[in-house]
Amino acid sequence: MLQEREERQQDEAAQISREEEVAEYQRREIEEAAAWAAQEAAEKEAALERRHRKRAITLLTEPDKGPNVTQVSALFDFG
Repeated sequence: MLQEREERQQDEAAQISREEEVAEYQRREIEEAAAWAAQEAAEKEAALERRHRKRAITLLTEPDKGPNVTQVSALFDFG
């Protein structure tokens, strides 16, 4: 009887230990997934910023009006 009780207690302790290990593993998985998502978001934001900066460079400011500047008007018919 005493031996059965000790075995039951050991089994319960082992079960609790396994459950704690599983919970720790799941917690780490969630943290890694969150870190990965944050990294992805940061990379996308940086890429967007680079594209905006590159576009701003290619669309330089218009020159001041003067004798060597020609103004062109264009009408596009989309309909």
